[in-house]
Formats: sequence, C-alpha cells, structure tokens
Amino acid sequence: MIRFILVILFIFVFLLFSLLFLGITWIVGKFSVRCRDAAQLWMIRQCSRIILFLSGTKATVLGKEHLPSSGPVLYVLNHRSYFDILLTYANVPSPTGFIGKIELKKIPVLNLWLSRLYGLFLDRENIREGLKTILTAIDEVKNGISIAIFPEGTRGKDADETRMLPFHEGSFKIATKSGCPVVPVVITGSSAIFEDHMPVIKSTHVIMEFLPPVDPAALTRDEKKFIGRTIQEQMQGGRGMQRGGGMMQPGGEMMQPGGGMGSAQNVSSEPLPIVESTAVNTAAVLEADMANARRITVSETENEVKIEEPGTYIISGSASEGSITVKKGTTGVVLVLEDL
Repeated sequence: MIRFILVILFIFVFLLFSLLFLGITWIVGKFSVRCRDAAQLWMIRQCSRIILFLSGTKATVLGKEHLPSSGPVLYVLNHRSYFDILLTYANVPSPTGFIGKIELKKIPVLNLWLSRLYGLFLDRENIREGLKTILTAIDEVKNGISIAIFPEGTRGKDADETRMLPFHEGSFKIATKSGCPVVPVVITGSSAIFEDHMPVIKSTHVIMEFLPPVDPAALTRDEKKFIGRTIQEQMQGGRGMQRGGGMMQPGGEMMQPGGGMGSAQNVSSEPLPIVESTAVNTAAVLEADMANARRITVSETENEVKIEEPGTYIISGSASEGSITVKKGTTGVVLVLEDL
C-alpha cells in the first residue's frame, strides 16, 4: 500500500508543478517546436521512470535495435495495465502520441500533457468522430510524429496473457495511409504491478519487447487488408520465445543449444536447485545457481511448466549466478537470462 501512496503523491505533485513547465514550453514552442517537443518528451520520460521506480517495477527491454533511427512509426501494443503507457514513454526515442479513450480528456492537467505529447482522444461510440481521430493521426505521422495504439480497444483481463482481444483493423489505416512502419510492442507481466490486486502496487518484473518493424508496402494484398490480424499473429508468436531450440538473451540475440553459452550435450539430468521461487500470475521468477549446466523444470502451484515443449530446455552457461524469468506462451515460454 505504501507504493500506491507514493505513486499517487508523486503524480499529484508532478501534475501540479508541471503547469509551470507547460507554460514555459508553450513560450519555447513559439520559437522552436522541435525544442519544445524534446523538452516535453524528456520530462515525461523522467516522470515515467520515477513512477516505475516508486512502484518497484523492473523492466527487461528487448529488441530496441528494431526501433528506426529516424522517421515516425506506428507502435502497436497489447494492453494489460495503466503502466503500459509509462513503460512506453520510458523507452521510445522520439515524440510519440497515444490514442486514448475520450474520457481522458476530462482529467485536468493530464489532458494538457496528452495533447502536448500529440495524444489523441478516441470516441468509440461515435464512428464519425472516430474517423476524424484516425485522419488526424495520419496527418501527425506525415508531420514526423510517431503514434501509439492499443488495437484491442480496452485492457485485456484474461488470466492467460497470450490471449489478446481481437484487433480493430481501422486504427491500422494510420500506417497504410501514411506509409510508416509498424513496430509491434509486446508487454508481458504489467498487470501484476497494479490491476491484478488493486489498489495495491507490487514490485514486478516486466518484459517489454519491440518486434521487427513491418512495412505495410511489403505486405501482400490479403495481409494488408487484414493487417491487424497479421500484426497480432506476429505479436502472439514473439514474446521473446526461443526459436528453433534457442533462447533469447536480454540483448535480443538468440542462444542455440550447440553454441554461444556452451554445448547442451553431456549435461546432468538432475534438477537445478532452486534458491527462491516467487509466483506472479502465470509467471515464476527463479534465482538459481548457474555454476553447472542442469535441466530445469519449473512448477507453478499444481501446473508444471516446462522450458520447452515437448521436453525440457537444456541451459548451459558459465555464469556463477543468474536470474531466470519463465513465462507461459502460446507454444512455449519467455526465457530471459540476466546477471545478478
């Protein structure tokens, strides 16, 4: 409960005193829009990082190399938590506007910040106004501003995070009409920060993965017609999962059983001693001795989760200690290795 109080107090103080900052940047914008945007992005990035720190959120960010070095993009995110926006602003490199529900427009000061950050408000009950919002977003992208959307339309609440709500195809017109790349972003574990046990905020490890950008012009006619479904399939297959028996490192590279961290052959089949296991939703965060290669099987309550189906993934490494995050997926689990 202490984290919740600290976060609320910080947000209140920030919104109150940021009115002065918004006034100053309004004046700066009269002379240089670029400087105004850079200052506002810097401020919201710092604010987001402070809130994540106060909430005890540790984020492992994968795939940052997939972010274009220049030019606007359309970020497409799955949505599980209010903290998804903070995680995004803490990591995007350029001015980015979110498309949010119109109710946010009624919140004092926050609505000013969202507008200054090129945010747009979508009235889901009014088709005509919704179309105007999409057309405005297309113009913003053409003017060099990235746009971020939650195409599910609302927060997903399924206990299985891999089950996304159907994507609304209309919002993808922002990419097909402007020609900008689509960058899928998969956030895993964010609902465990707050939404799973409101009003308590708990320390959580979140995985945020930027997937390779998709060029709408390179899609087939059918793929472009149902681009939302195409992107959703990519996101459900991403999630940092191992490819071809390999495993994703925090830097985004693949480790194969036959190389990188060592051979997967001739290792003991004894279970690796687990020092600590903390269940978080469908995830288990383990701290284990990695001095010797071992087969690892993770148990969550009554359900057994294996590193790779149909069998057990073999991890080999030379690190004396490591932290392993295991997450259920559609065809496997997310696996992230970090040095402690």
